[in-house]
Amino acid sequence: MPSTDDYIKLGTQFVFTNFVQNMFPFFREEVVGLYELRNENLFVWEGVCAIAEEDESTNFFKAVGGNVLHFVVKLPQFSQITSEGYWNCVEISGRIFGHAEVYYHATDPETAGLVLEDVLRWKKQNSFLKLSVRLDPDPLRERTSSEAEARVQSWASLVENFSHDWTVVRDFNMLS
Repeated sequence: MPSTDDYIKLGTQFVFTNFVQNMFPFFREEVVGLYELRNENLFVWEGVCAIAEEDESTNFFKAVGGNVLHFVVKLPQFSQITSEGYWNCVEISGRIFGHAEVYYHATDPETAGLVLEDVLRWKKQNSFLKLSVRLDPDPLRERTSSEAEARVQSWASLVENFSHDWTVVRDFNMLS
């Protein structure tokens, strides 16, 4: 199990050392980094779920090879958690027990389900207080309207399974 000694924070980025990448070969391709601090914002990378705690620690979750890795990092204060460059990905945000803010740059509903289940297990909760999924129904402008609607429904079903208070936001400008 990687410890906090097995990574380096290079400036404002979380990057794994060669030692960890050699011990866990799947790190080479799937887990290069988790976040970047920029302009007082925490930018999570693709496939990363971040939870900001009141004690200033931030928990990061990332699915790799069918397992969910969980890292805890103490970070300087930041104003918000965000991400960029969604393409086919979606933004899942919300709250879990207490005032913990959840932000996830999710790649697909199946992997998102694994990560969200792991977060609930870790927090010893049955559901999230609130979840919202923001997505472009047809980000590459290649789908038929029924295919785009199926994409929306698959994500809506996911968040509905994890929270009684959920919303879907269709955003046709998520590429940046």
